[in-house]
Amino acid sequence: MATRVPAPPAAPAGPPPADVDDHGSVRRDAVRARRWEATGAARVVRDVDADRVDLGGLITIGGALRAREVASRGTLEVGGPVEVAEALTIEGSARIGAGLSAGSAHLRGRLECGGSLRVTGRTEWTGHLDARGDLAGGPVLFDGRLTLDGALTATTLDGRLRGRSRADRLAAERITLRAPRRLGPRGELTVLRIDAREVDLEGVVCEYLRADRIVLGAGCEIARVDGTIVRQHAGGHVGPVSRSPPPPGLSR
Repeated sequence: MATRVPAPPAAPAGPPPADVDDHGSVRRDAVRARRWEATGAARVVRDVDADRVDLGGLITIGGALRAREVASRGTLEVGGPVEVAEALTIEGSARIGAGLSAGSAHLRGRLECGGSLRVTGRTEWTGHLDARGDLAGGPVLFDGRLTLDGALTATTLDGRLRGRSRADRLAAERITLRAPRRLGPRGELTVLRIDAREVDLEGVVCEYLRADRIVLGAGCEIARVDGTIVRQHAGGHVGPVSRSPPPPGLSR
């Protein structure tokens, strides 16, 4: 009868990764830490895995950034995806080579994302959000510009348009977009399609709008509407619009 050899005991769990503090000019192959704090000019060749990441200055990460919480002030460049389980806060500028996922996102400045954005909770930004994919999540609030090569899907959308914005599609239970006009030209959003229950729009140029209750303010140009227009500004237009340049001799 064969003798049964007992399995070796499991190796004891090692201590949690230590905190890593980088100040000044630092270069690392990778970072795995309970907390990573970097100020100055830090470069990580591969991935960063940490519970909390607190960055300030010029930070470059060649691979992925994975953490529970991330706060960045200054300039952040990430070559791979960014995965944040809870809160992502960016003040300054950030460039992400792939997609981004977060529990919540608060942005002030400029964010460029090479893929889609998935935010479980609230997304809020002041400045410019530029993404090469979809944006999906809970409530979305912004004051600035949106450049989206895809659809924005949210529970609610509330925005203030500054400058020119564009997206393929907007979908939410309620959409409110304002285009305040002060010293410069009025903000404008160009979108192919909008689907919502209620919309209150200014400065929106849209091919197809479907909603139960529609309020159209100044600067709106909607080619086709499916729903009830309860109020329309004199400066709003519904129906096809010709944007052909004027014939020679009729412009000054």
